[in-house]
Amino acid sequence: MVSVSAIFIAAAAVWLVGLSVLTMLMRRKLKISIGTAGNPTMERFMRAQANAAEYLPMMGLLMVAMELQGAPHWLLMGLGGTMLLGRLSHGYGLLVAEPKFKDFKFRVFGMVCTWGCLGVGALVALGMTL
Repeated sequence: MVSVSAIFIAAAAVWLVGLSVLTMLMRRKLKISIGTAGNPTMERFMRAQANAAEYLPMMGLLMVAMELQGAPHWLLMGLGGTMLLGRLSHGYGLLVAEPKFKDFKFRVFGMVCTWGCLGVGALVALGMTL
């Protein structure tokens, strides 16, 4: 059973769908069917969506690997929750805080959470195989 991983993967999918809808709505508003057309707002929306699509699947795979090897649920919940918090923070920073307030701290916090979770997850998964 990979019940904790399934919760994380489902929540990550909901976030990715949300970002995808926001990106599609921005495309319609700006009348940009493909790419960014050099528009910095479109670039931000595309990168928020793509960034989530780049990082969340690897964390899901690491969590499944750890859960199948018997990692404690508290560790999986902590890593999954921190990863989701980081991705939410990064998305908010990229779409709202940085362009509106010139505030990078949400993006920085998001990346620290993301890289930290991936690093810890990788080390735990690898350590459990040895």
